[in-house]
Amino acid sequence: MLVEQRIINEPTAAALSYGMNKEGFIVVFVLGVRTFDVSNLEIPNGVFEVKATNGEAIDRVELF
Repeated sequence: MLVEQRIINEPTAAALSYGMNKEGFIVVFVLGVRTFDVSNLEIPNGVFEVKATNGEAIDRVELF
């Protein structure tokens, strides 16, 4: 049985997998199929602190 502990967005999940043994600030950009998401995290002493996160629906046809 799967018990859900937390729901996190894609940029935060990417930062977690990238920075497992790192310290400092990380900004992650994710260009999805219909969204553009950004997360700003600080990692002091192995603790991930999400400082800000934002996402916006986009039309990629207009971008490219």
